[in-house]
Amino acid sequence: MKSVYLKTEDAVGKVLFHDITKIVKDTFKGVAFKKGHIICNEDVEELLRLGKNHIALIELDPTELHEEEAGLRLAQAIGGPGVVLRGPTEGRYDLIAETRGLLKINTKTLLKINRIPRVVVATLHTMTPVS
Repeated sequence: MKSVYLKTEDAVGKVLFHDITKIVKDTFKGVAFKKGHIICNEDVEELLRLGKNHIALIELDPTELHEEEAGLRLAQAIGGPGVVLRGPTEGRYDLIAETRGLLKINTKTLLKINRIPRVVVATLHTMTPVS
């Protein structure tokens, strides 16, 4: 992964390197586009209106995944029956129990996953009641 700086009109299909803030005097100040957002044609006009003639982008190597795709794949792999996915938020998905029960964690597998560089699976403790 590397960062590139392109004209906004040339950024369609690319991934934002950082959040872009929108400020409307006395009305709004907040994130207009989040880091990791994939620029689409409809975004270009708004980005230009925000004064972003050039923007910093992430250029993924063909062997890399967007963080939201990687997060989804990981969540799908570790989830199971009775679990729904909520997200993405900053490349993360939450796994939510559909029914009441006790959470069972395969701690041996969890430790193996968390030894992978730049990958973290955070969870409640095994045998925690969930609903």
